Amino acid sequence: MLKIYDIETAQQTILQRKPLNSMTYPPAVLAGTERLFGAGVTPSQAVAQILASVQSAGDAALRHWSKLLDRIEIETFQIPKLELERAYASLSEELRLAMQTAAQRIRLFHALQPLPNWETTTLGGRLGQRVTPVERAGVYVPGGTAPLPSSLLMSVIPAQVAGVKQISVCTPPNPHPAILGAAYLCGIEQVFQIAALAKQIKYEVTTNGGHCVLWDAGDAEDTILYESSMTKGRAMMAVLRGARRSGRSISASS
Repeated sequence: MLKIYDIETAQQTILQRKPLNSMTYPPAVLAGTERLFGAGVTPSQAVAQILASVQSAGDAALRHWSKLLDRIEIETFQIPKLELERAYASLSEELRLAMQTAAQRIRLFHALQPLPNWETTTLGGRLGQRVTPVERAGVYVPGGTAPLPSSLLMSVIPAQVAGVKQISVCTPPNPHPAILGAAYLCGIEQVFQIAALAKQIKYEVTTNGGHCVLWDAGDAEDTILYESSMTKGRAMMAVLRGARRSGRSISASS
């Protein structure tokens, strides 16, 4: 039986909301943040620090943070299309068949979930609904402890079915061939090996100016940083802008 709350009790319990920028952090998170960014630096301040550095220094800042947070030095962030093709070819026939079957089923499933456009004048005036896909999208695919090509398939394919034109993928450095192969299978050409920045700033944001939506494809992991509502959107766009400065970048003007 559902529990029924009176208004006063509900406001003090299930309806209570705290602003993201006033949240408290576990001691371990604060200690980890201070260890990397300096004494007294809060997680939201650390995110803002990353944002400012990437916006001003681009790739150099990405390399700095990758070395600090991932403990790895990366010369080139974008993985060449040829490497995606080679990774797919290197997979066993059994795995390729399984991925093909999964991709087909995911695509068929989401094709059956249309959000129709409609319009009527029968309710007084002109009313209706128009569903328009975002132009660009980015997906973070976990892979630090185990390759998760399924995360890529189940994030990229629904976006493709929805009509998103440009899709980019971020994944930890030196990604497993299964992840690269899944990207090739889906026709994705923009794959970046950026882990800590993408994971810690997270991407579940929308921007009005750039028409860009960023998704975190994996389960939430314990991280050193937690985004604030004021910085998370611009921060992830800055990371991706630093990784690819061209007309095809999925980043948008801030």
